[in-house]
Amino acid sequence: MQIDELVLREKKEIKCKEYFHNLEPWKEGKLATIDGWGRFSTFEITEENQIKITPLVEFPKEKIDGWIKTYPEVGVIWSSIFELKHHFADIGTKKNVSFMPFFTKVYESTSPLLLDKKHKIFLLPYIATGVYETRYTYVVYDLQNDTLLFHPMQPEKNENFYKSPVIYSFENGKLLVRMRDKNNKYLNEYCMYDYYSDRTYKNKFTQFYSSLRYPMIMKVSNENIFIVSGVLKNEESLKTVISWDEENDDMTVFPLLLPTVDMADKIISVHYVDKESGWVCFTIWSYKGLHSETLEKLGFVNIKNPSIRSIPVVTEEYYPDETPEGEFIAHPVYGTCFIVKVEIAEKPYIRLYKMSDVQKEIEEYLLEKAKSAISKV
Repeated sequence: MQIDELVLREKKEIKCKEYFHNLEPWKEGKLATIDGWGRFSTFEITEENQIKITPLVEFPKEKIDGWIKTYPEVGVIWSSIFELKHHFADIGTKKNVSFMPFFTKVYESTSPLLLDKKHKIFLLPYIATGVYETRYTYVVYDLQNDTLLFHPMQPEKNENFYKSPVIYSFENGKLLVRMRDKNNKYLNEYCMYDYYSDRTYKNKFTQFYSSLRYPMIMKVSNENIFIVSGVLKNEESLKTVISWDEENDDMTVFPLLLPTVDMADKIISVHYVDKESGWVCFTIWSYKGLHSETLEKLGFVNIKNPSIRSIPVVTEEYYPDETPEGEFIAHPVYGTCFIVKVEIAEKPYIRLYKMSDVQKEIEEYLLEKAKSAISKV
């Protein structure tokens, strides 16, 4: 059964008095960022709705590319300079490391993948985009021992793997990798690669992933629950929640959203998740502005229990045609909230959406639906 769009009209706006870069998930309900002095810092909102930024370390204190990536499960923060020099800060051990594996602009680096969270081993991807092909190579770095375990100039490991696109790391030494044929042409097939045993293999998860065109994956909880999106053979767009038991290779697939009348012709992209509460934030675009410009709205859905098909709730506000910069945060009074960086009268603000308000919209809809059903009896 299709439903009309549920709209979230409640929000709060907080003026930013301090400068900070992008926001990433961290620990204890806080976010991580880089302050105006280039230091890895925490970001939180107080009970009085004031923004509080506290440096974690006096590092890296350099002009960086303007964004960071966090690995809260191992207490590590990363940033880079000109996509060449890497900065790692292990907050728990107070170990700060800077190094440059390549001194070249042929390859551009992207944010590292956590290859093995038990031993704090990272995979550093490098990509060279040419006219006829895109080349991939990787550096494997052991942060715990400050050691390069693999460098492309030392091809002791599986050479085929180190030239293939790594799609996702399961953080236990296993990677989802796109396959190639004998002529090095990329296939629309995917397999698992075990870094420690140096072998590739397939399972139910890779078979499902290979059945899609333009597939994407995002982990949304610590219990191996993922959002997978792609295009089916009949050109239908697919957004699903997958619960996967790797040990038994047992997989269950659920729809991400209930279909809605208003979203029928919209494009949905998932960007932010809160692994603790199960809330997911996605963008919905194909809205048109006054001058026919493309606009977006934010939508929220909860997948704590993926077997329950959830009702999406969207914001009243529109956003420009780009992913809004935001993140989930634990507010000391409101609980789980989603915040977005916005400009109001050319001043920086944080716009705050309470997930309790989202839940209230859903509950009111379900109550009205129940009353309507009773009245028809």
